[in-house]
Amino acid sequence: MKVGISAYSFHRCNPALPIFEILEKIKEIGATAVDFIPALKAEGKNIDLEMATRIKAKLDELGLEPACYCQDAEFFGDRGVDGEKERIINECLPIAKELGCPVMRIDVTFRHLPATELNRSYDRIIELVAPAFREIAQAAEDMGIKLCTENHGRISQAADRIAKLIHTVAHKNFGALIDMGNFTGIDGDHIQSVSTLAGNAFHVHAKDLFIRNGMLENPGRGYGLTRGCNYARSTIVGHGNVPIKQCLKILKNVGYNGYVSIEFEGIEDPILGNEIGCENLIRYLKEIEAYEN
Repeated sequence: MKVGISAYSFHRCNPALPIFEILEKIKEIGATAVDFIPALKAEGKNIDLEMATRIKAKLDELGLEPACYCQDAEFFGDRGVDGEKERIINECLPIAKELGCPVMRIDVTFRHLPATELNRSYDRIIELVAPAFREIAQAAEDMGIKLCTENHGRISQAADRIAKLIHTVAHKNFGALIDMGNFTGIDGDHIQSVSTLAGNAFHVHAKDLFIRNGMLENPGRGYGLTRGCNYARSTIVGHGNVPIKQCLKILKNVGYNGYVSIEFEGIEDPILGNEIGCENLIRYLKEIEAYEN
């Protein structure tokens, strides 16, 4: 497996780091690949085709690999399912291709859906989006890009829901972006959840969190509530309660050999947080490899 860092992991830097400085910092830290998000401002604007060309040139200069283009998507917004499908195919996939990313992630929804059948039944959501996802997966395949969706956004955070969506779309070019830490938000079992999706993994995020029982006192600033009203706070990979190393073992056991990108969201200093997280992730992978041999 190859270790990457998401450019998003530096979003808390103050002052903000320009994207080209972020790439230099990722190289300095010791990762080999980079994830991108469109909303990460590059010279005052979101990443477009012109900026993607310049970013790819910088990656080549530094010897970094583009890992994944994490594209925001909202299939239940004003554009509707068909409108969002067309936007992703015509506007987003070309940027992923220009960046050289082998994988692109899209979301299902981040909206708080009204108290209708959509809010009560994920099966109905799958029924509505699966045909669009199938078309996007084919368009992505035609461009040489793998398409995946991530376990985040609460409504799409459970492993069994992501697995059902993948099986319903039933396209060989559609899989999962497994974020190890995001299962915390719905009080999911990390080991069981990663095991459920491991065979469909196209990309992986390493994220760690401190988790505290909801019967205890609120730990204070930085902590939020999970769906089950436990307390959780993002932290440095290797410092929290998410079984990162065991999750990596599960992925290796099913033959996953792609990128594992750190997505740091902690309140610690972002530079230090990414440095320590990268050191830990590299060490875990070396220890797993040594044990296997």
